Amino acid sequence: MHALQKLGFTIVLPLHLLLIGCLAHAAAPAPTPASAAKVLRWSGFDWTVRAGSGGPGPNNWDERNAWVDGQGYLHLKIANRDGVWSSAEIQLGTSMDRLGFGTFQAHMIGRPDQLDPNVVFGLYSYPPRDVGGDATNEIDIEYSKWGNAYAPNGNYTVWPAVKTANRSWNGFDLALSGDKSTHRFNWQSDKVTFQTLNGHVGANDSTGLAASWVFDPGFPPAVTGGRLIQWYCSSHDPLQCISQKPQYFLINLWQVGGRAPSDNKEVEIILTDFSYTPAGATPTPKPATPPTPVASVTPAPTVAPTPAPSAAPTPLPTVAPTIAPQPAATPVPTSSCYAAWNNDSVYLGGQRIARNGRNYEAKWWTQSNDPIISGQWGPWADLGPCSGNAAPVATPTVTPQATLATGCPAWQEGVSYTVSSCVTYAGKQYAALIAHTAPPGSDWTPLVVPTLWQAR
Repeated sequence: MHALQKLGFTIVLPLHLLLIGCLAHAAAPAPTPASAAKVLRWSGFDWTVRAGSGGPGPNNWDERNAWVDGQGYLHLKIANRDGVWSSAEIQLGTSMDRLGFGTFQAHMIGRPDQLDPNVVFGLYSYPPRDVGGDATNEIDIEYSKWGNAYAPNGNYTVWPAVKTANRSWNGFDLALSGDKSTHRFNWQSDKVTFQTLNGHVGANDSTGLAASWVFDPGFPPAVTGGRLIQWYCSSHDPLQCISQKPQYFLINLWQVGGRAPSDNKEVEIILTDFSYTPAGATPTPKPATPPTPVASVTPAPTVAPTPAPSAAPTPLPTVAPTIAPQPAATPVPTSSCYAAWNNDSVYLGGQRIARNGRNYEAKWWTQSNDPIISGQWGPWADLGPCSGNAAPVATPTVTPQATLATGCPAWQEGVSYTVSSCVTYAGKQYAALIAHTAPPGSDWTPLVVPTLWQAR
């Protein structure tokens, strides 16, 4: 693992504008065994290319969709070969390499704010099994509307270090001023800072700030829920709400729900470099040689102290006792079940349901994906067993129901709503956040699409 690499660049352009050679069509790939996985040498690191099928999405992952050209630039592509769509993902290292506290940064040339609604471009950390399960510990920068034209196109997300907590998310309507932009997150033991900036700037430069979010468990925002914020660190404890151990790092380009881009065009992204500055290190523009050997970052037994010599020793002794009580807290979230899963309903990331006596949380947009067979890479995170019915939603709304009906009409599909329009749904009042019309059959209810409605 290298302590510092050059600043990165990304190009997001329609395929017909890219001056690259044409690629021959080929049949869909078969899953690639780990021993035969394709490895790319890019930006001073080895990267493992994913092949096969599975989440997120789920998608088909084709190793032909990732390659390094003669200039040393990395290409990631969503391709259509003989009617079969496939996506791209790479993971840093060939031996489950990990990175710890520090700054992760990329420079882009292109418009991530103008990606097709069905496309996701992501830079994120992901926990090894010995660090935490799915829907924990992760830190994400993602650009996507998740298939919903009314959703914000920018997404910053911090998943908790313990499974009994919920993830926190900040959405933003990104509108860049030009083709050059900078994207970074700084991960510390007590907070995570995200920034999107116009232009190409250094690791310590915040000139041209377009969007930002500081997730600090000790300082919750004044508003903790709405179209652009979902803040769920109720314990206010960074050891529970922020991962404290080194993680995998991945970059991907994929299709929401496995659906092709809405314009039916292939998508390609070009990155020239990836940059990582460990906590406590001083960023330098272009190191001549890789500074730190891989072994100094990746040793599994003592992995946290290595990436952050000053910060890691403090949280590590505390993390163990924090996570250790977790088995005793397994039945905690609520012993009652959430609303039952519906095969025909659309669920967005963060929404919770119950299925066969267990609660689940959607990790991204999903429909008709049974939580029981979701698995580690599927769209649902298993929150554990539950009992009883979803009474918390229905019970408190019985009394207000009579008064709500007088002022707010019942929500209906096919009706055009303006900003601040009031409706009644499932016994609660909601105000429209965006002017819209829910297409018949879309099931865009106020409960299903929080980007359109806010409870009053």
